[in-house]
Amino acid sequence: PIEVADLGVSMPFNQFFADKDLPDVAAKCVFVEPSLLAGGGYVQVTRATGAGPVLLLLPSTGSEFEAWRPLRSEDAVRGETMYENTHQLMLHSRGFGLGEWKEAAAWVEPTSAVLAPGQSRTYGVRMVVAPSVRAVEATLLAHGLPVLVLHPGPVLPLDHTNATLLLRLPGRGGEGGGEGGGEG
Repeated sequence: PIEVADLGVSMPFNQFFADKDLPDVAAKCVFVEPSLLAGGGYVQVTRATGAGPVLLLLPSTGSEFEAWRPLRSEDAVRGETMYENTHQLMLHSRGFGLGEWKEAAAWVEPTSAVLAPGQSRTYGVRMVVAPSVRAVEATLLAHGLPVLVLHPGPVLPLDHTNATLLLRLPGRGGEGGGEGGGEG
């Protein structure tokens, strides 16, 4: 048998803002935001202007997104602009988890795959388009992914002592609007 300890897909989207003026950034650049979740996750690619449509990369059946690895040594971009590095979407990351990432707390437990002689496994990424940034949540729900909603928002003012996390599940309550939540 052979163990596939690390498996990644390069994400060569144009996030290189350095040495560009604003009109050039608006015309040519995107923001790439990964959401790494056990059992799923997605990558959102949005134009720097925020205008739609928005490209969503979703895991195909049998694939999970578990880590987001900057390709620092492979990338010719200056290290002080880490956001602008090319990244790799990791489908398996156990090798990194045991090696250079061993001191880090993993967001998703690193996995590997063991293949016996003659055995195969298929991985994939589905590309889906949301018509706008505001339609991303509905598009994710329509394609079977859950959505987490934070209230009052992802950043709490200093005078707030709690927040609510709502979990919207696909296919429940009409347009995937089933919610369950708890305070944290």
